[in-house]
Amino acid sequence: KNNVATDSDKLVLQKLACAWCAAPFQTQNLAVDVDATYCSWKCAEEGRVRRGNMFSSTKIRASLFELERGICQLCKIDAHALFCRMKSLQPAERLNTLLNANWKLPSTKRDRFLQDPEEHDFWQADHITAVAEGGGGSGMDNFRTLCTPCHRIETSKLHQRLKSKRLNEGAEGSGKQMDI
Repeated sequence: KNNVATDSDKLVLQKLACAWCAAPFQTQNLAVDVDATYCSWKCAEEGRVRRGNMFSSTKIRASLFELERGICQLCKIDAHALFCRMKSLQPAERLNTLLNANWKLPSTKRDRFLQDPEEHDFWQADHITAVAEGGGGSGMDNFRTLCTPCHRIETSKLHQRLKSKRLNEGAEGSGKQMDI
């Protein structure tokens, strides 16, 4: 791999171009903010969330929470509000709240919700296009908030698609016919 800085890289290092998209800064922008790193709010968000294709799940969750406030994008339940309610209740009171929310979970996960609820147990930052299907290098526009039950369903669907794809690829075989 060639490790020589390109002209765009040099402009970014000199703070003359956006650190995300490498678009040269406008002259008027330089006069206002000499330490500008990004050309737009969108580039700033992408740059903060993703560094060299490495995502920080904490940053992604924080950015997603700012956008969607913990509301599941499929069933529309306010998972953050449910977490806050569960946290305020005693363990004995939590089961009814969980049942009233109509959350279907395996008993091991449900028991954790009842004993020591944590926000990351209630909603996930879900890849709209799964990493296994090519969505790993995407930005914030490839994430959505899903409550835990919806995330389990979507993950199950993904596993079925991947299994079906493997079976189809295996069925295609080498393409050679055998004489019997």
